[in-house]
Amino acid sequence: MSGAGAVREDSGVRLRFIDTADQQMPVAILEWQRRAPLLADLVALFADLGLRVANHELLPSGEDSDAFVHRFGFSTDEIDWSAATPNLLRAAFEAAASGDLEVDGFTRLIASASIPFTDAVLIRAAARYLGQVGLELSEPTVVSILLRHSDFVRGFCALFHARFDPDVTDRDRLTAA
Repeated sequence: MSGAGAVREDSGVRLRFIDTADQQMPVAILEWQRRAPLLADLVALFADLGLRVANHELLPSGEDSDAFVHRFGFSTDEIDWSAATPNLLRAAFEAAASGDLEVDGFTRLIASASIPFTDAVLIRAAARYLGQVGLELSEPTVVSILLRHSDFVRGFCALFHARFDPDVTDRDRLTAA
């Protein structure tokens, strides 16, 4: 597991993206209670989520707080940033930081395809299944292909949910080719 092992905490992690309409790059504030992880571990975790740290600043946390507050600016050259992206990344980061999400190349799909982290886990499982049944591509190669085909990733996830979500009422129409 890259990234998350060094950043694991049980609670006390909060990531929020600042409205950056007047800025060229997304900016996030990260508040970490108790002992903060190494900056290198945070950079690795953000990279596994598809974000490249462009700048960082440690902010004062207040007199009565033992929290560590970081401000990050990100380069998003490879991401089609949408209104949903900040919340998807926040949920994934907090899940990874608490140990509820294993981060790897597949978690980069969260930002590139605008999918929830649970769908990135689904894609990882499907890719590993294909490897077991004979697809002779390495995991990094599969990830690289999927990162270039976000529409396919979103379509696969939509089809999976249409087919297997018990709350779907119009399954036949949604799963028709």
